[in-house]
Amino acid sequence: MTHRFLDKRYTDADVLALYMKYREERIGPFVREVGDFIAHAKRDRGATLERTAFVFSQVAFILKCQSGSNLALEFSGECGWWLKTWLLENIDFEPMSVLKNISGLNKKQLKKKVASWFAGNTAYPTEIACDSPALFYDLVVHLSGKIVVRPPFEKALVKKEVTEMLGREGIPISEVEPIIVATMVLLQGKSTEIVDGFSARIELSIGEPRWEQIPGLPMPSPGQPGYALRLPDGNLCLSVATTNNRGDGLTPIALDLLDTEIDTEKYFCRSLVETDEHGRKFLNLRRALTFERNAERMVFPTKP
Repeated sequence: MTHRFLDKRYTDADVLALYMKYREERIGPFVREVGDFIAHAKRDRGATLERTAFVFSQVAFILKCQSGSNLALEFSGECGWWLKTWLLENIDFEPMSVLKNISGLNKKQLKKKVASWFAGNTAYPTEIACDSPALFYDLVVHLSGKIVVRPPFEKALVKKEVTEMLGREGIPISEVEPIIVATMVLLQGKSTEIVDGFSARIELSIGEPRWEQIPGLPMPSPGQPGYALRLPDGNLCLSVATTNNRGDGLTPIALDLLDTEIDTEKYFCRSLVETDEHGRKFLNLRRALTFERNAERMVFPTKP
């Protein structure tokens, strides 16, 4: 397999094999996450799913408890599948001194105690039996005043892990960027059900588009109104969108997972550029895609 990387004639299938080889080699969370997404159709763990569930839990809490619905959050009995995630993940983002002041416990102790309120070892339980109502409500009051949205991966971390993986194979560092693009192609369209009726789908998107001056008109200054032509290319980003068919009235969400800061024009075939109903050109990243390193533009539509 390595000779294809050295000859620059590898495909997304070769990159897939690379992740499968190193997914359990403790290179880092991104390599493990990609490998797990490829290996498992149904998951209830992993950075992508956990961060998606956490962001959704914050939306769910607002809709259920803070939007005029007057729904009481009970410390015992049935609960939303997102409640355990909402409590534990919010605790993770709190300073130790604040948690000590609220509970008298350090972060590890408090998370263990909160987890004990939910029976079993499932990630998303629907029953709570809290033995400390005062602590429960103190935590809820404090944690309800904020929303935390942070992507699970950063470009520097992804590049570092991919570089290490390639180094173990003797593949030159010059291949890091193409392999990150191939990785995005592998992840595009992957989906998983977090709980019954609630699923998440990985999508590619353009994060920061590029603009072109319209002849005869000045380019608008940053933050000022004006006219410019939006180009179909820009930063290649990885996003996740949820679908909620549980009938609980909660709104699906979408969030960014990673901005690669890689310009799509260099890598994506021009046959992927389409025109929308308003006459604007866009890069259709929702089609089935294939990656081949030796192609002029390495990402192109999969043949039917």
